Amino acid sequence: MSVFRRVSGTRSVILSNLVPALLAAIVSIVPVQSAVGQTIDVRVLDIPTRDGITLHATIVAPATPGPHPAIIFPASWGGPSLEYVFQAQRLARRGYVTVSYTARGLYLSGGEADVAGPRDIADVSDVIDWTIAHTATDPARIGMGGISYGGLISLIAAAHDSRIKAVAAMSVAADLVDAFYTNQTRRVQVVTLLELVGNVIGRLSVESAARFLDYRLNRNIPVMSDWGRVRSPATYVASINANRPAILLANAYGDSLFPPNQLVEFYNALATPKRLRLAPGDHATVEIPGLFGLPADVWTDVHRWFDAHLAGTDPSISTENPVVLTTHDRRVESYPSWEQSATRVQTFSLGHTARIRSGIDTFATAGLLFVSNAIDQLLGIPPLVWVPAVSRFDAVVWQGPLLGSPQRIRGMPQLDLTATPSAATGTLVIYLYDVNLFGTGRLITQIPYTYSNVTPGAPIALNIALNAAAYDVPAGHRLAVIVDTKDPLYGDLNQPGSSVVVSLASLDLPVR
Repeated sequence: MSVFRRVSGTRSVILSNLVPALLAAIVSIVPVQSAVGQTIDVRVLDIPTRDGITLHATIVAPATPGPHPAIIFPASWGGPSLEYVFQAQRLARRGYVTVSYTARGLYLSGGEADVAGPRDIADVSDVIDWTIAHTATDPARIGMGGISYGGLISLIAAAHDSRIKAVAAMSVAADLVDAFYTNQTRRVQVVTLLELVGNVIGRLSVESAARFLDYRLNRNIPVMSDWGRVRSPATYVASINANRPAILLANAYGDSLFPPNQLVEFYNALATPKRLRLAPGDHATVEIPGLFGLPADVWTDVHRWFDAHLAGTDPSISTENPVVLTTHDRRVESYPSWEQSATRVQTFSLGHTARIRSGIDTFATAGLLFVSNAIDQLLGIPPLVWVPAVSRFDAVVWQGPLLGSPQRIRGMPQLDLTATPSAATGTLVIYLYDVNLFGTGRLITQIPYTYSNVTPGAPIALNIALNAAAYDVPAGHRLAVIVDTKDPLYGDLNQPGSSVVVSLASLDLPVR
């Protein structure tokens, strides 16, 4: 323990000296004077909270007296208060006070990490109190924003503090239980990474450490679910609707941590001014360029959102279609509602049955964690598979006829199937591919499904929604559905030596 404390103390000393130096270097990159003559002040300091800890914060604000609208940016999990400094400078030059802070238990902030729990939400109100008392902030014009962890805290705080008038939440979960246990399937790689980051750059609370361990060991699921519900914005949707903050949500179709379907459901439940953006990519990859001052459409929307709902300087975004989908070939489309992104359902009768071995991976894959979907975002190349090479002993494969016209998929494809397993537990992984004439399949979307405590030999009828997609399958290509039982992205419950009979019934595609 003494060794750990010495290492932890050394790390804190290094960071406390490094952060101001980094901030000075970053601020020097961009001229202090804006096009309209606005100058800014930059400070690094600690904000006290009601329970006696301090939160390390970076304040970037106009040098003029104000009052100004203010934006609170909680840092993402693993991100310091400097995370938003490029965006904060741009906002400050346009008249916003920005307060970016590291959540408790991480980096130079005190306390223990509560993982968006009640102490984190109380901290938000304390930061707002401090901001009003110590900066030229208009108390009636306060917003919040953030990526991942920062967005999660922002959304939950908006349900608890009515002073928050606008939120921009990017790469965020709405339902943490659904995100961590998609169709009862764990995302072991990504959550283990979260645990590692929390231990390396912070101090997990006893409760948080116990829940991460429960997750890795697949135990105490009811306790884990209760813990996750407290930390899910969807739990508080009625309070959010009552407070009526304007909410911008953004995510990637291929988000390895927080897949899009639960966010779409949350968006549909909101009765506030709202906007939803989905684009190719993975967790936070769409927003990262903007953190380094590079162009990013999502950050342009964030600025316009605050201009409309905090500053009142440009209401144009509030008159646009609120659902914005970037397709796989980088076309941007907008719709009045999620439901209107598709105009009809195209049904394919599959009628294909096969017995496959459980627990053996195939070439069908959801891709490498964070890497594959980032490549899709940057280069337009999703995870690929040569369909003839997929083992028919370990996967059931259906390929449709050549398409006479394009299939413009917009939404969540639905697959009807029946699984008859030989063991009481197991996992299925479902992939939908766009296959060209040479048999090369481009991944459109995928989803896992895990069954447990079932009767061996008894059929299980399933209707499974795949992750949302905006993908155009060209005429002359064909669709392929592949179902296997293992993918490195997911923690499976396959039993050695077991098998499962999979009967594919139909595929419903929401199309335009």
